Amino acid sequence: MFIFPQILDLIKNVSTTLPQDIQDALHHARTIEKKDNIAANISLDIINKNIDISAFEKVPMCQDTGFPTFFVAYNPKLHANRIDEEYIIEQIKKAVKMATKNGLLRPNAVDSLTGKNSGTNIGDDYPKIIFEKNFDLQLHEIQVKLILKGGGSENVSDQFALPAKTDFGRANRDLEGVKKAVLQIVKNAEGKGCAPGILGIHIGGDRGTGYDKAKKNLFTPLFEKNENEILEKLETKILAEANQLNIGPMGFGGKSTILSCRVSVSHRLPACFFVTSR
Repeated sequence: MFIFPQILDLIKNVSTTLPQDIQDALHHARTIEKKDNIAANISLDIINKNIDISAFEKVPMCQDTGFPTFFVAYNPKLHANRIDEEYIIEQIKKAVKMATKNGLLRPNAVDSLTGKNSGTNIGDDYPKIIFEKNFDLQLHEIQVKLILKGGGSENVSDQFALPAKTDFGRANRDLEGVKKAVLQIVKNAEGKGCAPGILGIHIGGDRGTGYDKAKKNLFTPLFEKNENEILEKLETKILAEANQLNIGPMGFGGKSTILSCRVSVSHRLPACFFVTSR
C-alpha cells in the first residue's frame, strides 16, 4: 500500500479548495445582508473572491493552514492482520513535510516549551492522526479524512459544564440549556475565528470526547439533515437564534454569523453535563 501521493493530493485539496456546499452558503450569505451593511458585504465579497483565487491558483485559502488532523478509517473484519498503522503514519508525515515544503501548509508546529518552530509541521503529536473503525469499507480499503483548523477557530472553541450562567439566562441540563450555552459561545467569539463560521456541537461524554466529537461534526455536509429529529430541531433553533445576535461576517454586524450547525450526543456521567463547541 503506497498512499503518499493520495495524502499529498488530499492536503492540497483541503488547503486550497473549499467544499461546494460551503461556497454556496457563503454566496447565499452575501444575498441576505442589508445593502447598507457595507463592512459585512465587503468582507463576504473578499472571502468569496479569495476562495475563487485560491482554487484557481492552487494556493492556500488562508495564511494559517491550521493544525492538520487526520482521521484514518478501516474495516477490521476485512483486515485480518490489522492495518500497518506505523507505515500509514510514516506516509502521512512524509506528505505533510512535502506539502509544507511546497507551500501548501504553513509551518505551524511550535514546541510549547521552547517556542521553536519545527519548520516541517512535524512534532510531538503533530500532525494529529486518529485511527478508527468503519465496517462499511471494502477489502484493503482505507478512508482518510483531513481537517485543517486554524488558530482563530481553535481559540473560540469552548466547553460549558451545565448548569451554568449565560447572558441568555441560566443554562440547565436540558436542550434549552444546551441552546443557551451554544449561543453564549457564539456571542463570546464576537466574530473572531473569521465569521461566518460553522458550529460543531457535542452534548455529553467526558471533556475529551466532547472536543473530539464536536470536531468530527465539521465533516458533515452543510445541508444534510440530522438523523435524530430532536437534534435536528435543536440545530434549527440554534442557527436561527445565533444569526439574530447581529455579530455578522468578521464581527461587523449582520445576519450571517453562522452558516450551519451540527449537533451530536453521547451518554454522560450523572454528575457531568458538557456542551462542547468546535
